[in-house]
Amino acid sequence: MSLQRPSLMIACLLLSTGILCHRAEAQSNRAEKKVGLSVSYFGDPFPSKFGGNLAYNVTDFVRITGGYGQGMAATSGTSKLEAKTYGFVARFFLPNRSITPVVGLGWAHVNLTLTGMPGKMKVAGLTATGNHLYVTFGLDWQARNGLNLRLGYSYSLRTGVGKSPCINIGWFFS
Repeated sequence: MSLQRPSLMIACLLLSTGILCHRAEAQSNRAEKKVGLSVSYFGDPFPSKFGGNLAYNVTDFVRITGGYGQGMAATSGTSKLEAKTYGFVARFFLPNRSITPVVGLGWAHVNLTLTGMPGKMKVAGLTATGNHLYVTFGLDWQARNGLNLRLGYSYSLRTGVGKSPCINIGWFFS
């Protein structure tokens, strides 16, 4: 009985190693479908409530995304402060995986527009137009047909801007 247990463990180890090596040789769907369009909810670019993005898979493990977003606003009486955001993100994936953790670094320019009387209003922690860097992390899946889903979280490196969960859905083309 003591010889069966090590033999079984060795057989399982060899089988799992073979499966991992086989998977590591195949390219992910990011390598085949490189150019994509996506929409985001509380995501790209950060901060925005709704965004539209153009993305390019540079390699199997690097994606560059540029986009425009809006929908973040604050009101006080008859005054309204609105934010329009555009920015870029570089995201990094585990290679050779269609479903993978993702981490990224982004830059965004937030343009604030005030209508009405000035007040002490903030949008996403901002009181004036400006730039900020942010990190993003989460889980990304790109299907063979080009469908892309990403769930993540963005965190600004600028004090006061804050953080937000995000959802992206898109389509990649060859």
